[in-house]
Amino acid sequence: MSYRVEKIMSISRGEFDASLAALDPSAKLSPTGFANVTCTGVNAEIKFQELPARVLGGLLTLPQASVRITIADAADAQAAEFLRRFDIAFQRGGG
Repeated sequence: MSYRVEKIMSISRGEFDASLAALDPSAKLSPTGFANVTCTGVNAEIKFQELPARVLGGLLTLPQASVRITIADAADAQAAEFLRRFDIAFQRGGG
């Protein structure tokens, strides 16, 4: 089965690259924003596209990106595990 997940993330390209390396150390984001990722036996294509920054209250500027994850030929459980690992790799603490 094939899956497509689209997210709007508050992340810069540099932060995305670092988190992508945590998910799959061999994955590299191309200059056009594509990466092929393998994790938990699942192959996925990820498309990263920077969006205009979001300004909150005129004081805080947050980077924004559109991220599309396409998983082909995976069972439901495999796709769910890949997406769980993606979320963990891109999770950031706050405080």
